[in-house]
Amino acid sequence: MKKINSILIDVALVFVNFCSCVYATNDNDRLLEQDRQVTPFHAIAVSSGIELLMTQGNEHSVVVVAKESVIDRIKTDSKNGKLVIGVDNRRRGLFRSSRTGPIKVYVSFTRLDELTVSSGAQAKSDDLFELHDFQIKASSGAFCRLNINCKSLRVDASSGANVNIQGNSEIVRGSASSGANISGTSMESQEADLSASSGGNVSFTVTEKVVAKASSGGRVALKGNATSTSFSSSSGGVINQE
Repeated sequence: MKKINSILIDVALVFVNFCSCVYATNDNDRLLEQDRQVTPFHAIAVSSGIELLMTQGNEHSVVVVAKESVIDRIKTDSKNGKLVIGVDNRRRGLFRSSRTGPIKVYVSFTRLDELTVSSGAQAKSDDLFELHDFQIKASSGAFCRLNINCKSLRVDASSGANVNIQGNSEIVRGSASSGANISGTSMESQEADLSASSGGNVSFTVTEKVVAKASSGGRVALKGNATSTSFSSSSGGVINQE
């Protein structure tokens, strides 16, 4: 019996050491860069903790930077005008670590109508985007930082997401819920329709007309000298105007 137990222990130690070696190998992976071929798109969705770095230009391009062991699992699928960026964990394999390390995707676009950021992903740019009608959807701890000029802007943030936006828009619609935050005091608009609920926070600069609703611990903060205002608060919601 002791001999059998000893054999089982030896087998277990070999298995543990094998797994440790596999994971250590993944931890020492070199970073690779891949150019991805994509069809034209006007919407982007990014998830899985990926860092998306965007520029506006004269062509569509996608470049992925990630560890050698995971780069082939990074999805950059363009279909029906939408570029979907994520991680395909079905291709991870039994003995490969789920840790992907830093993943950066550099995207250039000519036109952008919609951006969806979820599951801890980040979408960033230092450029000033010239857009028309634009929508941002952020959820599940995602982060978004953009500088845009557009005709109309809609921002929906939920579940702890953070959106930091600046620039100009004629009309803004913003909604934050479940601890999400939309920081738009550096985004000036003529008209705005804003709502915050369940601990969400929304802030914008509005110069003419604003409708604001706050409920269940939500908070709306306003800057600018809007001449027409309609405020509604309930269940601990707060609306502040500077």
